[in-house]
Amino acid sequence: NKIINKISKRFRDKALIRDEKPKKLVEEFYTSLTLLWQNKTKIPKILLTTVLFYLANLATLYFAFLVFGVRPDPAVIIFGYTVAMLLSIFSLMPETPGVVEASLILVFVNLGFPSHVALFASLLYRLFAYWLPLPLGVFSYFRLKKSI
Repeated sequence: NKIINKISKRFRDKALIRDEKPKKLVEEFYTSLTLLWQNKTKIPKILLTTVLFYLANLATLYFAFLVFGVRPDPAVIIFGYTVAMLLSIFSLMPETPGVVEASLILVFVNLGFPSHVALFASLLYRLFAYWLPLPLGVFSYFRLKKSI
């Protein structure tokens, strides 16, 4: 973080990453790890849920391409989705609207899909995987927040 702070001081008056942020990140990681270790019987359920979520996203993306008349190789969908998610994670604002879409379009165009198909299939995928479930997630969050 010292290098980042030196570079950022040329553009700003204060440090971009304060010394307490990395420490807090490590503390939160170990707290989460401890919580996970205390509930290790739930680990298989967590892993299964994660795999099912990943597979559902891949299926949604695959069917989004089918809607536009393109029958992609499932391996290409898996590769493209994974690369796009990694690109969006390493952006300045991970998982924000627009970043994922741009990453998907960029990756699938570079994998040889026509640009208009990559654009509309990516947007259709995000509609079903992100935007439509969003209101339900917000509702569930506030409902659970009241019960805690």
